[in-house]
Amino acid sequence: MGKKHQEGFTLIELLVLMMVLALTLGLGVPAMTSMAANGRMTVAANDLVSSIQAARAQASSRSLPVTLCASRDWDAPAPHCAADASLLDGWIVFEDADGDAAAGPGETVLQVHGPLDDRIRLQARTAADGGMPQFLSFRADGFPAGVGARPGVRNIQLCDDRGNRDTGGGRAAGRWISIGPAGNTVLVSQVVRLQAPANPLGGC
Repeated sequence: MGKKHQEGFTLIELLVLMMVLALTLGLGVPAMTSMAANGRMTVAANDLVSSIQAARAQASSRSLPVTLCASRDWDAPAPHCAADASLLDGWIVFEDADGDAAAGPGETVLQVHGPLDDRIRLQARTAADGGMPQFLSFRADGFPAGVGARPGVRNIQLCDDRGNRDTGGGRAAGRWISIGPAGNTVLVSQVVRLQAPANPLGGC
């Protein structure tokens, strides 16, 4: 009768396997974490830019003012702008027939968006208004409009706990959204531009 052949790992093989697994996890987990953070930032910035561009387009197509404003009750049947809310809390886009940057009776809500991921912070301010309330209005010709002495948001900066880190290829962890004098929206993702003096928010 032949000898039984037992297959398995030797102690050395097990140690080598454990080292390989540890190395793989050590390299893989940070990479996956970074990819997830990049994804969150990209989605947040793209969603906000899309809403800003939609507000401008709707103003032109409807030939009346349209406003995007921060809102906490964005999911209510009749949502309102919130003077003490930031765009992190969510926002609405609405027909602003009276141009007061406040959603009122008879002003149709065109778009709503819930809060951004709570791992993303936001800075939104202009030199004049200090950032509150956070709104951006467009005239019927697509140009940004102010309300009284308040010009509305012209620069928005999205940041997370990575600060100004270069995530590869000169791409920044954060984003800067700039609304020009004619209403055009520029999304900046390069580290050198995000941290440049031209960014009035100073980088992440």
